[in-house]
Order: sequence, then structure tokens, then C-alpha cells
Amino acid sequence: MRTGTAKAVAKEIEEWLRQFAKAYSRKDLDAVMDMMDSGRPLLVLGSGPDEKQFTASQLKKGFQRDFSQADEIAMGFKWIKMDAQGDVAWFASELKVAVTVCKQKTVYPYRFTGVLVKGKRAWRLCMGQMGLVAVDQTAGKSWPSTK
Repeated sequence: MRTGTAKAVAKEIEEWLRQFAKAYSRKDLDAVMDMMDSGRPLLVLGSGPDEKQFTASQLKKGFQRDFSQADEIAMGFKWIKMDAQGDVAWFASELKVAVTVCKQKTVYPYRFTGVLVKGKRAWRLCMGQMGLVAVDQTAGKSWPSTK
């Protein structure tokens, strides 16, 4: 594996996720966008019906919207799994995002999956999906409750 041992790559991916969480929590648009692979088409999906971004400029507008609609954001990972082959890595994670809007703090559970490609100097996201966990779907059930 050109990018190092499996343990070294796992540490690099975990660090990428930690840095993403820090930059997103700071609402640092430049830092977040620097972590994206903007040299090729992107595929990033969110939970909202209009959250389908296929270019760096679309993704940037999505992040700008996120940041402008929150007074404070705090993102932290609870669980991370990943693997890699050469200069391509993929991850699955669970995280909490605490958002404060008009002095009202709400904590949301998310799952974040993605594919990273290692360029000359760092890993960059080329495909990702961050979706809200269906909290009204109980363990052992395939569908959320309609009650």
C-alpha cells in the first residue's frame, strides 16, 4: 500500500474526520472546502430534499447555508470504521451535531459515510453522504413508526 500501513492509514482517516469536525464546528468554510477533492466531480448528499451537490461550488453554497443558519455548531464523532486500498479510502461513522439557533440548542444524530482519495499532500473527500438517523425507527424494526 503506497500510503503506508493499514494502521497508519486508519490514523490518517481518523485525523481527517477530526479536522473536518473541527473546521465545520468553527464554521470555517475555507478549511472545510480545502478538505474536498474539488479537482474532479463531487457527489455529496445530505438529508434535505435539496441537498444533492455535484460540484465544489454547489457544495460550498451548501456549507455556506449550513453556517449562516446556525449561531453555533458542535460536531463530534462517536464511532468510526474505515478501510483503504492504495490511495482510496472509505469510511462510515456516527456522530452528533449540536446546533444552536436563536439560543435554542438541538442535538442531532447523523451517519456520515464517504470516499477519500489521497493526493500529493493530503486526503480529500470525493464522495460523501451525511444523513439524519431516523430516531423514530426502533431497533429491530425496518421502518420508522408513524405514531
